[in-house]
Amino acid sequence: MNHYIFSYGTLAHKQVAELTGKTLAFIPALLKGYKRNFRVLSKSSGFAAAGIDKTAGEQCMGMLVQVSEEELKKFDERERLYDRIELKKNQLMPLITASIPAGKYYLYVPKNPQTPTEACPLVQSYLDVILMPYIDLDPEKAAEIVKGMSDLDRPWINDRSVPKYARYPSSIDTEAVDSLLKKVVPELFEERKSVDAFKVKPELMKSAMDTIRFFDLFDFPLTPEEVMNYLYKYGKPLHIKELQATLKHLVEIGRLSSIKGYFVLSGRESLAEIRKARKFIAEKFWNRTKLYGTYMRSVPFTKMIAVCNNLAYNNPSESSDIDLFIVVKPGRMWLARFLITLILHFYGVRRHGNKIAGRFCLSFFVTSDKTHMCEFELPGEDPYLAYWAKNLRPIFGEKEYLEFQEKNRKWLAEYGLQFDDTYKKHMYHYEEGFVKKLSEWLLGGFLGDQFEKLLKVTLKKKTLRSMKNLGVNANVIVTDEILKFHNYDRRKEFLERWQKETN
Repeated sequence: MNHYIFSYGTLAHKQVAELTGKTLAFIPALLKGYKRNFRVLSKSSGFAAAGIDKTAGEQCMGMLVQVSEEELKKFDERERLYDRIELKKNQLMPLITASIPAGKYYLYVPKNPQTPTEACPLVQSYLDVILMPYIDLDPEKAAEIVKGMSDLDRPWINDRSVPKYARYPSSIDTEAVDSLLKKVVPELFEERKSVDAFKVKPELMKSAMDTIRFFDLFDFPLTPEEVMNYLYKYGKPLHIKELQATLKHLVEIGRLSSIKGYFVLSGRESLAEIRKARKFIAEKFWNRTKLYGTYMRSVPFTKMIAVCNNLAYNNPSESSDIDLFIVVKPGRMWLARFLITLILHFYGVRRHGNKIAGRFCLSFFVTSDKTHMCEFELPGEDPYLAYWAKNLRPIFGEKEYLEFQEKNRKWLAEYGLQFDDTYKKHMYHYEEGFVKKLSEWLLGGFLGDQFEKLLKVTLKKKTLRSMKNLGVNANVIVTDEILKFHNYDRRKEFLERWQKETN
């Protein structure tokens, strides 16, 4: 069964629609008995979105967007201010094709229509996205759409310099849109208000400053795109141009400096050169990780190996180590850790004692059923752990990493953060070899249980004995599911330093 959404708004723009879900076809069509308006006030976004209402004798030009039944759920989530209803085939007329294709047809109708206001006006960025597919198709048809629009006489602003519509693409031909509007509704077009200067939102300023201050603790300046990616606890829709305008304003009032594409706290301009130098160090460390990762991933019962902390951000110094987060099969914690430690020690690349620089730090192991990061969170808030989890860079075990994402997605969203696809950059795909499969089979039963018990008794006793000499800032967990050896956990220190500056 084919499924079609009749779009009278921005879903008709393929690039914008596919930010939500996969589309299959776009078919121009007319919907009889309806008229387009702009009466869906999105207060969180600050503009009036497209709406539709039943109007006898009218017809609305739009686009039938074909999607799979599974993808419909994604579009329902996007259109939370609308109800999805089913249309009948005889309500639709083809514009280009000979007939409307067979299938099910849907329409999103507003739940609570209200006319645009000064606080929630019609915005040009949103209107651009609606009109562009029809201008590309046939300017005459685009003109018919404009003629059939209600509410163009309401508050209408040109927000292109800082688009309020967060999905605004860079491919819009703004001259073509303005030429069309000026031709079809010249008087209303003249009433359109311009936005010469973006009014900076205090909450966005605070979030941007909080983010930049946090990364300043690690001498790590950020590009605008990175500020957007790491923006701390800002839950509103946001376009990169709006953030760029906010950062520019913070520079103008002296709270930030901009140097070589990075934004830093005033007086910290030297960080741009530090970051450049550390990028080359990171490349050297990543090559080392790739080399020895081939040995570590061959260890039986190893499910995932991920780089964390400094190298994950490409921010190591010459004296840094390479921190690893390793996930193993339940019931084989001590065996897997022993074998990985043995391999790295054999090659002389394991961190121990004063031998730190460029060596692998094996301080965090968990079993695959203990990857919920909220269990390790500091009371109140823990931005360090949130950024740590977001920025994990797995080198092996994509399936396990995707499960890690799923388990921690909701928790990470509490910090205004989300996972993305950048993890793939250092993911090395390979088929598990015969030796690993054979060793897991041999050690998967009684023999493996005996080795596990022996190693647990020997290594756990040694570990607990060494814990007696640790200070109050240590964070050490020694169980059959979690081995966390942080002799000096600096998360609380970083949190206090950051809060002191942000409050």
